[in-house]
Amino acid sequence: MILWAVGRFMLYSSYFAIFGALFGFTNFGKMVAIDNTFNGLVGLLQLPFTYWALHGLGGNFTLINCLQVCFSEAFWSMCPHAPPLFSMAVST
Repeated sequence: MILWAVGRFMLYSSYFAIFGALFGFTNFGKMVAIDNTFNGLVGLLQLPFTYWALHGLGGNFTLINCLQVCFSEAFWSMCPHAPPLFSMAVST
């Protein structure tokens, strides 16, 4: 339990430090509120997706995992200075 508490402290302290460094403290509150709202709404999808995978897809989570990768790539590509997500794994 103590390790979990320390891990959560490290996670959230770095989360807020990164937001401050990226967006500045004039927009800090707005950006954290937008991010937390978005994360909460996406978190609400866990139960329907799990139910769908267990009952509709027969316990196969592959489709849901593929959808997650597609959405991650779409959101990653919206970052102006980010390299393509899959190009980081392949060395040329």
